[in-house]
Amino acid sequence: MNVFKLHDNGLLEARIYTHDNSSDYQNDVTKMWSLLSFLFPPSDFSEYPIAKAKTNLWTKRNALKSVIRYSDSVLRNSLGTALSASTGSEQQSLFDDQGASNSLDEFLKHKAYCDSSNIWWLKGGGKESDNEFEMLPSKDVHVILKGKLNEFTIPAKCSKQDFEYVLDQLRKYN
Repeated sequence: MNVFKLHDNGLLEARIYTHDNSSDYQNDVTKMWSLLSFLFPPSDFSEYPIAKAKTNLWTKRNALKSVIRYSDSVLRNSLGTALSASTGSEQQSLFDDQGASNSLDEFLKHKAYCDSSNIWWLKGGGKESDNEFEMLPSKDVHVILKGKLNEFTIPAKCSKQDFEYVLDQLRKYN
């Protein structure tokens, strides 16, 4: 199901459901805008890029070590050169490989940016809680940060509260 949600602060959130028989995200977005343009004129809104959040999450990783886990990341510079690092499995974290981390850090110093990442927001945001039902996210949430300027993907079923937690975190680090 596709959803448009207008927040109190004027942010219009468009959630585009990935369809099994369609991989054309931009076409799906265009169709949604055309169906709802009478209610939400596209000219009244601008894109909210998350590029800064992608880079900030990596550069602030030491403070976020108990909150997120990276299974892979691709950095790119203005020449189009890409540097990629990935773990041996999704359960591992790039944080644990000092050589990979140092390589990515060095590349960032040369006007590079984070192009894409596979990250996991860890259950409970790294905090211990007496009440497991109050923890956010309620489980590890896989997030793919790549694609369009403002696109991120949560590839598995996710509760409303966990989705809103991820969205808030992306906005916080943007």
